[in-house]
Amino acid sequence: MRAEIISVGTELLLGQIHDTNSSFIASKLAMLGVNVYYKTVAGDNMKRLKAALKIASTRANLIIISGGLGPTVDDITKETLAEFLGYDLVLNQKILLDIKNKFKRFNVKMPEGNIKQALVFKKNAVVIKNKIGTAPGFIVNKGKKIFIILPGVPEEMIQMFNSSVLKFLKTKVPRKIIFSRILKVIGLPESQVNKMIKAQFESYRNPTIALLAKPSEISIRLTARGKNLKEVKKIISKVQLEMEKIFKHNIFGYDEDTLESVVGGLLLKKNLTISLAESCTGGMLGNRITNVSGSSKYFLGATVCYACEVKEKLLKIKKANLLKFGAVSSQTALAMAKGVRKLLNADIGISITGVAGPTGGTKEKPVGLVFMAIDTKKITKSFKFMFYGTRKMIKVQASQHALNILRLYLLNLL
Repeated sequence: MRAEIISVGTELLLGQIHDTNSSFIASKLAMLGVNVYYKTVAGDNMKRLKAALKIASTRANLIIISGGLGPTVDDITKETLAEFLGYDLVLNQKILLDIKNKFKRFNVKMPEGNIKQALVFKKNAVVIKNKIGTAPGFIVNKGKKIFIILPGVPEEMIQMFNSSVLKFLKTKVPRKIIFSRILKVIGLPESQVNKMIKAQFESYRNPTIALLAKPSEISIRLTARGKNLKEVKKIISKVQLEMEKIFKHNIFGYDEDTLESVVGGLLLKKNLTISLAESCTGGMLGNRITNVSGSSKYFLGATVCYACEVKEKLLKIKKANLLKFGAVSSQTALAMAKGVRKLLNADIGISITGVAGPTGGTKEKPVGLVFMAIDTKKITKSFKFMFYGTRKMIKVQASQHALNILRLYLLNLL
């Protein structure tokens, strides 16, 4: 079965809201083994939505549409689909009463505009009940094509999809699922990752391999098809083992793992505490670490010592050394890591100092130059990096590499 997803709403085209509905629907269809080759976004315009439906009908036999089922004039999805299919809409008194009762619970009289939500397809359609909102959805058949329309409100759409649409699709789709496993790689550029698994790229068909690049992180997605979850996991596990042998410690996690969650788990396991001294990242590293639930067990605190005066007063870095080496230097990074570890009596001190830009760079110390350091009872070491991109991108890359330094230390790989 081939599917296409159409998201309806001018607000989506204007960038006023994010289209999370199509992502949710696509993930559910993947688990059923349904191929989604196209996603389309159409505004609240009957002519353009009809055009989208026409195109979708030529390349898919399952078209799922979300949005445009509200009570306002510009909610035209149901009417457009009816006209496109040549089906009539009729008023359903039972649905109308249900909508009225929903308003009655809040002591509000139902506006006239909501009457249109009680219009149903006269033939070849099944109503999908909406337990949260007022707009029902529909499963409509024409020939070998299936059209499913759902509200655009994510909470309503998700509830209706899980309770009704999934059950329906399971009766239509052969028992076959698609399952993906994501391996997260750090410390290697995308081109090198691609080169290292070029042979696998070219030879494997099940699972397929895909790369997704983020700042200082590459995701390798392995996607397999099979009759059941046990079968696809077995298919993926063989290739996953091969990838792990190729990339070794450059793989830091899987699927939903983040560097901060992986590092947090290691700190808990080793019963160690950490403190931070951040300059150019402005607290981003601390924010990422504390985004992990339970981080209070290992994260003691941090100083955002942006100004040199703060580095002197809080971390006890000598002014003479700051003048001699500068705030952005390996010497200052080492002093910051040692100073914050002593200040907060932590097992590990991590520091970051650099030039995030876009101004402030010099020939000797250009924008993107970042120094980091780690200080423990076992090791004191600094690191030099040269990052590229916007100010935010440089800060993200710096926080990412600082977390990786900590990860490597905790794995005894520094």
